[in-house]
Amino acid sequence: MHSVDNIISGNIPWISSFAVLHDDDQGIVSSSTKSLHHIVSDISNTGGSTCQDEKLQCPLEQHTKHQPRTLLDALSFTSAFWTAPLLSSQYATLFDSFLLRTNKTIVLDGGVVDTTGIVGLLQKQTDHIIAFYNNNIPLSELESPIAYLFGVNVTTDSMNSIFGPKLSQVFDSDLYAGVISNLTNSKVGIANLKDVNVFSNEVMGVESYVINNLIIVSNIMNDGFELDDSRIMKRLSSSWPDNYMFVPPELDANTLCMFNDWKVRNNRELIEPILRSRD
Repeated sequence: MHSVDNIISGNIPWISSFAVLHDDDQGIVSSSTKSLHHIVSDISNTGGSTCQDEKLQCPLEQHTKHQPRTLLDALSFTSAFWTAPLLSSQYATLFDSFLLRTNKTIVLDGGVVDTTGIVGLLQKQTDHIIAFYNNNIPLSELESPIAYLFGVNVTTDSMNSIFGPKLSQVFDSDLYAGVISNLTNSKVGIANLKDVNVFSNEVMGVESYVINNLIIVSNIMNDGFELDDSRIMKRLSSSWPDNYMFVPPELDANTLCMFNDWKVRNNRELIEPILRSRD
């Protein structure tokens, strides 16, 4: 077991997103837009944080014990996936009456509202976004985390983007077919959009603007990826790289890092100009 007590961000801003389920006396399921909030937290190396949810009157302001004070807090909040099934469970009413009315708020994995992390950056009106979609479910099986951002209706599950397409939409639906086609193509695996209109979305805390570059890199296995040592690929689990129930084995996890490094190098012509524009 490795200690994670001393995580620091250096001089790079860290932005984490998570969800908060708040008891508004109407239950968990009956009024999700009032009870479930998407929170974006800015964590600096000083350990401070800011809740970017003024329009929704974020319940964290009333329950400061849930406000992340350190980078480790923020990271743990973003991974609180165990609470997600409460939203669709047959035991939701029981938890509403016991857990919520006792503690007032529950912190949930940010993926419950936005699996991609893109919405948090849109809230800050970021000009350039390079998003690595490394969900543990293949996009060919679960499109909702991407589809709902474009307002396209597909099926989802209890842990991913449960607001649905109407409440989650921030991009034009007409763009989706090309995006998902690229992301699920093992010869491509990347979608590149320029000068994209971002829709205003009060539920997600996003105001309208035009984003200069939006690049989404898929979690699909790319046909061009290979390692110098072929023995590594042979020893990876059958779940690699995009189909895990929980935590991948150590070899799989390390190879995922190598895979993402390869994605950056393989798409250097697209990514490098954006990074240089930030200098």
